[in-house]
Amino acid sequence: MNADSPSIADCQTAIRQNCWAENQYELLLAANTLMEKCERDSSITVDDGLACLDHGGVVAEMGARILYVLTGRDGLGWHGAGYNELPFHVNKQNWLSFLETQTKERGTKR
Repeated sequence: MNADSPSIADCQTAIRQNCWAENQYELLLAANTLMEKCERDSSITVDDGLACLDHGGVVAEMGARILYVLTGRDGLGWHGAGYNELPFHVNKQNWLSFLETQTKERGTKR
């Protein structure tokens, strides 16, 4: 992966590895790139944010930020954690439950 400007596809591949990448810098760069570009690049999806959550730590926090921005959850978006006095969720199961609820609510509104 080119450290100056990694492609979105390279970043998505890096975060989907089953275990921590040998090069931790590469993993952090991939997650950060996806987070920074998630509003402007429609190829970055909720699944990318969820994949980041599997890695824990800062990578999971970047994944959570992707999810907050893409889903609009709790109105947090780019505001700092705690801005809305609600917890900043980095737990994958919590996010999966939230997404399932959102899908059901959208389905009943149609």
